[in-house]
Amino acid sequence: MLRIPTLAIAALLAAAGPAGATGTGTATGTLQLKGAVFKNCSIAIQEAAATLDIVGGETARQVATVSERCNSKLGYEITIVSSNSGVMRADGATAAYTLVYDGQVRSLGTPWTITRGDRSNKATTAVVGVTLPSTPNAVAGTYTDTVTIQIAPK
Repeated sequence: MLRIPTLAIAALLAAAGPAGATGTGTATGTLQLKGAVFKNCSIAIQEAAATLDIVGGETARQVATVSERCNSKLGYEITIVSSNSGVMRADGATAAYTLVYDGQVRSLGTPWTITRGDRSNKATTAVVGVTLPSTPNAVAGTYTDTVTIQIAPK
C-alpha cells in the first residue's frame, strides 16, 4: 500500500518536466547588436590663383580656402607648418610673411596648432591669407614656400 502513493508522486513529477520548465515548449534567447564608427577627419584645400606681390607687399591676400571636417566628439586640431619657417625663398633671396587662417594671424617660424571643438561632423570653411611687407629692392626670381595643413582628431 505504501507503493501506490510513491508511484503516484513519481508520475506527477515526470509529467511536470525538468525543474524550471514551463511546459509550453517556449524558450527565449537574446542577441546583442554592436556597431562602431571610427574617428575620421578630412581636409580639402582649394588654392586661389594668387601670385603674391613681393615688391609692393600684400595685406591678408586670400591664397586658399580650406574645408575641414571631423566626426570626433572631442573636436580636432589643425596644424600648420611652413617648409621654410614662414619665409618665401628665391635663389638665396628671402621674403618673410605672416599667415592668416580663419581670421587668426601668425608667423610660421614654428608649427601653429589651432584647436577646434566638436563640430558634429559638419564642414567648416577657413579662409587662408598672406600678409607680406613690401620689399622694393627685392631680387628677381620666383619666391616660394610650402605650407602644410594637417587635421587630426582629439
